[in-house]
Amino acid sequence: SMNPFDIKNTILVINGENKGPYSDQEIINLLCTGQIDRNCVAWQHNATTPCPVGQMPAFANVALATSCPKPTAQAVPCAAGMPGVVTFSNAFSPIATPTANPIDAQRADFLTKTYLHLGGAVLAFAFIESILLDIPGLSYRIMSLLTVSKYSWLLVLAAYMAVSHIAEKWARSATSLETQYAGLGLYVIAEAIIFLPLLMTASRMNHNIIPTAGILTFLIFGGMSAVVFVTRKNFSFLGPVLSVISFAALGLIVCSIIFGFSLGVLFTVVMIAVASAYILFYTSNVLNEYKPTQYVAASLALFSAVALLFWYVVRLLMISERE
Repeated sequence: SMNPFDIKNTILVINGENKGPYSDQEIINLLCTGQIDRNCVAWQHNATTPCPVGQMPAFANVALATSCPKPTAQAVPCAAGMPGVVTFSNAFSPIATPTANPIDAQRADFLTKTYLHLGGAVLAFAFIESILLDIPGLSYRIMSLLTVSKYSWLLVLAAYMAVSHIAEKWARSATSLETQYAGLGLYVIAEAIIFLPLLMTASRMNHNIIPTAGILTFLIFGGMSAVVFVTRKNFSFLGPVLSVISFAALGLIVCSIIFGFSLGVLFTVVMIAVASAYILFYTSNVLNEYKPTQYVAASLALFSAVALLFWYVVRLLMISERE
């Protein structure tokens, strides 16, 4: 009878793609050679949900490469497209030594995908906004709807928060790359819609406000990102602080809408600082916390921080223009 360790019944999710099926022995070899880690998401044929390889009983004791059995002359087939993995000829051959650190190569591949997706999201946002801003009469109709009641913006804000929650949940999906992309796309569209009244007003005040805000946002984002990548400091401690500040800011925004007072230049400057801190926090998570398959969710997090920063830079320039 066949050895249970040789039965191919497990699918691995690598770089957002399903690979396999693999046998238990093949997965142990992949763990021992560093081609996957214990956080790699896996599906078994009789399981209803995925889970990390390290939480599966068959692999719980395979903690470090030093505790792995010595490699034999018979190697396992290499999964196509895995970063830092040497391709074996004819599917079976002696184990070769990788030319680069597979963990470093995997993280580098993740970072490349994350920032490419971030760039794509920014370009998609700019494209949607350019189309909306060029539609004749749309500005008048939008402003008319928002001035029907002082609570109109509250409804818009509530709808935006609900859609953002759904988009972020989809982007973090561990079961479908298509769902992750749908989440990122939905979030970009939601941001484009919420930004429309602000950018319409800014473009009427001075057509230079939007491009100037874009340049300033890019420079601030680049500076904050450089701080993380150069120092390699972990800014995860900012998470709880930013959550408290964000809830307080949301409360002020809601009160300003209900009671009709204006949030002035000080609030805008503080929110620019908060958005910059979010860039530090999310960039640190991208560098240290996100799994290699979560590049779509990572790009959404960075895009949300960039959008927040852009919003308040535009507002600051508008305040400056009025004065």
